[in-house]
Amino acid sequence: MSLTVDEATARQFSRSCHLQAVWERNVIPSALIAAALIFILGVIGAIRHDSRLGFVALILLIALAIATTVGGLILTLLRSRHHPRLKGRGTVLIRDVDRETAQAWVNLNSPEVICIVG
Repeated sequence: MSLTVDEATARQFSRSCHLQAVWERNVIPSALIAAALIFILGVIGAIRHDSRLGFVALILLIALAIATTVGGLILTLLRSRHHPRLKGRGTVLIRDVDRETAQAWVNLNSPEVICIVG
């Protein structure tokens, strides 16, 4: 089933989906590897009783957490209003869908699967 949108919304939707895929495939795994390396650095600092190394590890970990949080928020803000959002278990919200498209989705599924709101 397709969702008819204007050209600007389609570009925004495509760009946000591409960025989300890059985020999930590249950024998140890289951030996890970096966090593991920083943790190892902190452990080495603790074993050596080197408070400077432990402090550096803590600062790096905080910076990584802030960077990934800000990146995730930016990705969320770049989404179009039509981007599907998971709202609890088994509920997906898609806003601003025209009546005909929503009715076609309802007709293709059982009545309890899709609910038209508004």
